Amino acid sequence: MRFFRFAKPCLLCHEVQADVLCAACRDDLRHVLRTGRYCACCTKSSLHTDGAAGYGGLCLGCEAVPPPYQCFWASAHYISPLPELLHRWKHGRQAANARVFQWLMQENPPPWLAQCGADCILPMPVSPQRRLQRGFNQSDELAGWAAWHYGLPMLPAAAVSREHRAAQSSLNREQRYDNIRQIFAPGEVVKNRKVLMIDDICTTKASISELAGSLHQSGAEAVFVWVVACSE
Repeated sequence: MRFFRFAKPCLLCHEVQADVLCAACRDDLRHVLRTGRYCACCTKSSLHTDGAAGYGGLCLGCEAVPPPYQCFWASAHYISPLPELLHRWKHGRQAANARVFQWLMQENPPPWLAQCGADCILPMPVSPQRRLQRGFNQSDELAGWAAWHYGLPMLPAAAVSREHRAAQSSLNREQRYDNIRQIFAPGEVVKNRKVLMIDDICTTKASISELAGSLHQSGAEAVFVWVVACSE
C-alpha cells in the first residue's frame, strides 16, 4: 500500500516508480550531458590557452574579445528530450519537470565552481508581467536548488529589475540582441559581489551577456554563468 501511495510515473517512459525519473531513463538521459574540455567563457570545445586551477582554457575568440562574465558553463546540450520537457514545464506548468533539470545540474556542475569564489546566486530575472503570465520563474527554481545544494545565498527577485518586452524566444538572433539592450536595472545589493548567475537555456547568449554587463556596471566584482543547457 505504501508503494502505491508514493509511486508516480516516470516523466520519460511513464512507468510507475518512486521518483520523477526511473533508473533506466536517467541512464538514457546522460547522452545530453556535455563532456570534454570547453572554453571557459563560451561553448566552443577548441581551446587556445590551457588556463589553470580547473578554469579551462580560452578559445581564440574569447581571448581576443573577452565576454562580460568571467566563466560560463552549460551542463547539457539542448537536444531531445530537453526541449519537450522544458516546454511542458514552462508552458504546461508541469512542475515535476524541474527535477530533471536540477538533476542535470547536479550530474554535471561547472568545473570551475569550487575555485571561482562566488558568494551569491542570481536567477535570470523576468519582468513582473512575464512572471504573472507564466505563474513562476523557472530560473528561480533552478537557482533555489543550487543555493540549497551549495550553501550560497540567493539574491532576492528585487535585486535586478527587468523591463517587460517581447519574449526572446519569439525573435530571431539579430532581434534578440536589439530587444535585450538596457533591459536590466541591478540594485545596490550586487555591489562588490561575486555573482553566480543561473538560467535554464542559452541560445545566443544575448540575455546573459546583457545581464552580466549590467551587473559589472552596477559594481559587481565578478559574474559567473551556469545554464542547464545550451543550443550552440
